[in-house]
Amino acid sequence: RLGRRCAYATISFGATALTLLMFLGTAPLRPSFLPIVFAQGFVATLYFGWLTLYLPELFPTRVRSTGSGVSFNTGRVVAGAVVLSAGFFLDLLGGEYPRVGFASGLIYAVGMIIIWFAPRRAHVLED
Repeated sequence: RLGRRCAYATISFGATALTLLMFLGTAPLRPSFLPIVFAQGFVATLYFGWLTLYLPELFPTRVRSTGSGVSFNTGRVVAGAVVLSAGFFLDLLGGEYPRVGFASGLIYAVGMIIIWFAPRRAHVLED
C-alpha cells in the first residue's frame, strides 16, 4: 500500500531509530534491553525480504539472477570489511561500544536517502 520507496524509507527509519535506541537508550542488564533488541532485529530483518522483492526488478530477465546476486552480496562484503575494521572504529570513537553501535546504525539512515534515487520497477515487463 505504501509503495516500494515509502516502505523502504519507513523500514530504514524504524531500523535507524531502534538501533540508536538499542545502543544509546538501554544496556544488556536493563529490562528494556531484550524487547528493544527483538524489535530492532525484526525491523532490520525486513530489509532482506524487501530486497528479494525489489532487486530482481532492476535487471533485465537475461541477467536478473546475476545482477540480484551481485547486488545482494555486495552488502555482505561491505559488512565483512566493517567487522574486520571494528577495532579501528572502537579506537577512533574512544573505546565506547555504544558509540560504535550508534555510528554503525547510521547505515540505515543512508538507506533512507539512497532509496529516493533508486530506479523504479525498471525491467518488470522486459523480456
